[in-house]
Parts: sequence; structure tokens; C-alpha cells
Amino acid sequence: MATPPPTSTSALLGALYAVTAAAAFSTAGVIVRRIDLPVGVNYASAPNRVIEVLEAVARANQGVLEKPPPQCLFTGYGDSSINFELRAWTDQFNNWRTIRSELASAVYDAVRAAGMSFPFPQREVRLLRDPEAGTMLPPQPEGGAEVPQKDK
Repeated sequence: MATPPPTSTSALLGALYAVTAAAAFSTAGVIVRRIDLPVGVNYASAPNRVIEVLEAVARANQGVLEKPPPQCLFTGYGDSSINFELRAWTDQFNNWRTIRSELASAVYDAVRAAGMSFPFPQREVRLLRDPEAGTMLPPQPEGGAEVPQKDK
């Protein structure tokens, strides 16, 4: 049977705590927090190699716990990149943003050192008017394919 939605403020806060408990929790009086770092690399990169590099970066950071071990997941295909998420745990709850920044910087260096790169979005712009000739170019069909030119 499904649990009804919370109706009071305390019930709502309890539900919110249950949702966020996966990202921060206390064990034996020590608060640990998961750091999530999304990373996109170019399509020429081998996914298994990306995972190896990112997990090695996390293991090398002194602020990241050994257990649970850092984990890198292949999360999907983007418009310009293949996307991953590096997950690591720290017991330095008040310092997690700094550790995340250190990880991001180290990921940048390690990805470049491994011969991979970070893509950037590119857009193609087509002119429908030739400003010098003052003429309109023929419209492009759906999908952007070139319009066949008539023989003159």
C-alpha cells in the first residue's frame, strides 16, 4: 500500500530527510557525505578508460574515504559529450565543497594527461541572405540538407 503524501510541516521535513539521507548520513557519530561530480568527455574517449581515470583521481584525494570506495558511472550520451558521474564519500562534512573543487581540478588534469578532452557545444549557422549580393538564398529542406542547384 502506498504511503500518503505528507500533510504537516514535520511530516514534510521527515520525508525530505528520508530523500536526502542517501547523500548525507551519520554512522557511529561521524557524519559522512557523498560528493557527486558530473563529467562529460568527448566521444573519442573509451568509457572504461574514463571510469578508470576518474576513480583513480578520487582515490588519490586525501579527503575521500576508502570505504565506501569511489564510484564512477557512465550516465548517458549528451549532445556533445559522453557523460559520467564520479561519486565519492567524505567525512569532512563542512569541507565537502573544497574537496569537490579539488576533485574537479584533478579530473581536468587527469583527463588531459590521459589524452582525452572536454568537448564544447558547437552550432552551425546558415545564412539565408547573401548580404553582399542582396539576394535571398533558397530555403533549406528539413534536416538541413543542401538544396540541389539547377543547371544554368
